Amino acid sequence: MNEFGKGVIHLIKDKKYWNGIFVIWISSFFILPNSASVGILFYSLIALPSLFLISQVKISKYQHINAKKLLLPLMIVVLLASSLHHDLIKQIKHIVIIILFYFSVSRLDVSNLKNVWSVAWFFLAMAFAYILFNMILKSQINEYGLGQRLAHLSGKISNPIFVTDFMAIMLATITALSLKLQKYRTLILAHFLVLLFSLLILQSRSIIPIWIVILGLTLFNIKVVNHQYKYTMVGLLLLLAFITALILINTNIGAAIIQRGDSYRLEIWNAYILATHDCGIIVGCGNLHTFQYIAKNGLPISHAHNIFIAHFFKYGLIGLTSLLSVVIWAIYFGLKTIPWAAWMLIAGVVGLSFDGNNILKNPNETWLIFHLPLAIILAAYIKAFWQADRSPYELKVGKE
Repeated sequence: MNEFGKGVIHLIKDKKYWNGIFVIWISSFFILPNSASVGILFYSLIALPSLFLISQVKISKYQHINAKKLLLPLMIVVLLASSLHHDLIKQIKHIVIIILFYFSVSRLDVSNLKNVWSVAWFFLAMAFAYILFNMILKSQINEYGLGQRLAHLSGKISNPIFVTDFMAIMLATITALSLKLQKYRTLILAHFLVLLFSLLILQSRSIIPIWIVILGLTLFNIKVVNHQYKYTMVGLLLLLAFITALILINTNIGAAIIQRGDSYRLEIWNAYILATHDCGIIVGCGNLHTFQYIAKNGLPISHAHNIFIAHFFKYGLIGLTSLLSVVIWAIYFGLKTIPWAAWMLIAGVVGLSFDGNNILKNPNETWLIFHLPLAIILAAYIKAFWQADRSPYELKVGKE
């Protein structure tokens, strides 16, 4: 092998490569215009290097694993396998890609909490800049004015609900780490800005249940806050809650948000559950089954708007049970071992409970909101129970 080849191999074995390339790839969702361009970046700079590194792993590294302690990985395997009874070839492709993604996430070095906090702020600031850019862009072509909802954005993450969900998982990360690192001012600032952009510009209701959950987690963990700041921080967070309620009740923007109601969510969920019953609740309707719900006003709805109901519709009780088991166990383990990632996953799951769809497909926004935090927790889980010598893809999850 020539020197160039050796240099490339050395590069992709370095955790700095993976930290950097993930920053670039996640940023591409805001910069690149469509799925194809984001996908090309993923396959060329993440999937292929991951495939090469997997090919270099020696089987002997796995001989001393205690299978009883690999509950979460086994549950994820069952989750992935639950989709294989329909559209086999396509699902195998999706599963392989997801496995490569999870492997690549395990290459990240998230051991320095200050660095993770800074990266979360970087992505949150990028989301703010992305929204402001689209405000200016849409206003120039008379598609947006102050007080109106910014209903469509220019990048890969074009849906304002998914932009809100992304900001929410970054807010959850920042909040958990700010409590740990005692960065209380920036914690309050992050909450204020996310509520501002989500409610007044994107006018997305999904931030409300997510923020309530993050606020609950914060208050539950308030004991870690220094006594002199504890009551001030609680007071400011409750003040934000009060201001948010006033906006929803006493402004035109709030009236517009409330007027949209549940946007047929209850109707949609009921329709998909009934459709699953017609297909067979054990294995579901599968990926090839097409179903479209027509709402009372004639609006066609093409997906379930909830990752759990969508999974139940496609893969039945087998798929739903495996998904619930993975989420519950990952959150339970994550809260004990790597809390910021658990907060991230909790926020993502709450958000996707109101607008999520199929989670087992090609790289998309759901990967950032659901698979990324789950993969970080999985890597921490495997490291915690690793019995043999360190594997070449071990993830650092140590303290700051």
